[in-house]
Amino acid sequence: MDSLTRREDALSNPALLMAVAIHHSTITVGHKNMIVLAYCDALREFAHYLQQLWMESLGKKHDTAGRVHPEGQSVFGGVGTSEQHAFMQQVQQGIHDCFIQLISFRRRETDFPITSSGSMGRQLLSFVKGTEDALVKNKVPFFDISLLSPSLFSIGMLVALQERVVSFLAVMKRLNAYDQPGVQDGKLSAKAMDKLSLETEAAMAEGKVSFEKKSAEEVAVILKFDEVNLFFLEAILMDMCENIKLEGSYGKLKGAEMKFEFIDGQFFFTMSW
Repeated sequence: MDSLTRREDALSNPALLMAVAIHHSTITVGHKNMIVLAYCDALREFAHYLQQLWMESLGKKHDTAGRVHPEGQSVFGGVGTSEQHAFMQQVQQGIHDCFIQLISFRRRETDFPITSSGSMGRQLLSFVKGTEDALVKNKVPFFDISLLSPSLFSIGMLVALQERVVSFLAVMKRLNAYDQPGVQDGKLSAKAMDKLSLETEAAMAEGKVSFEKKSAEEVAVILKFDEVNLFFLEAILMDMCENIKLEGSYGKLKGAEMKFEFIDGQFFFTMSW
């Protein structure tokens, strides 16, 4: 695959061919979601991997020149024989907001005879080609990717192909595919909430704090928090209400009880020892 994707001729370079097709479609008709249907249980998690690869690499706010230029590629999918029942009604006859990757293997490792098609493997082939025929009739764009067999070598080729497609697309869209600040944003926020959760538990335990029907903002005052993220604090208080007695959750609050009420569109918390 490394050799194939280094070819300068786009028509013989599978990754460049896919990237050019997707980029051209984006320019002419706008962004579309990508649905991945892999017709093999060995690839049951492959769509999840592609979500990480495509969305993390291409989901950007700025281009390489620092200009605000939001980009991205939403990815959905799973094993074709089951997932196509979830997607195909809308794909075929609803809004045309996606393109499809259909992935299959040509050589079967096992097979079983059945009356409708001759064998299970031949039925699977009919599912793939029948779906593609319907996509053509309904003018839905798709890629047909077939490899020899579900071996580690073939799956490795498939992974490498997708990585190269994303790399080419990033260049075409002037993006840095290897920088993921959005992922870091979530990690930093989670770290801040961890800190507040520990501080809240410690402040409640220190004076065995009790209160009745207080909002998150009022609890912050009781705990003498100068500046606090009330969105985080309310979530922490809700979690305490549900899990304060659970072994291993809030060890410093052993013996405390907590509950919440929802009054006039707002949560109020009560704590006692």
